[in-house]
Amino acid sequence: MKPRISLKIEYLKQLQEERGISDAALASMASLNPSQIWRVKEGRCNPGPDFIAGLLNAFPDKNFDDLFFLAKPLQVCQGQDEQAAALDATGTE
Repeated sequence: MKPRISLKIEYLKQLQEERGISDAALASMASLNPSQIWRVKEGRCNPGPDFIAGLLNAFPDKNFDDLFFLAKPLQVCQGQDEQAAALDATGTE
């Protein structure tokens, strides 16, 4: 598996809470569809280039490393698919 870019979900939620930004407002600020925000925050899909650029545009005081990280592929042992997926979705290793 290739490494992939993942969102620091909890950090984004904290940032939104501190600044009083709803998901709908964030979608507007980032020129994204609200469903894109929801899918990435729920760990259902990885952020694509438009999502990454949109978030960086919405938070000009933040840099890439503040909002995203490079998720290294995990070696999944038989029977541990769910555990690996759960760890990956939280943004922690």
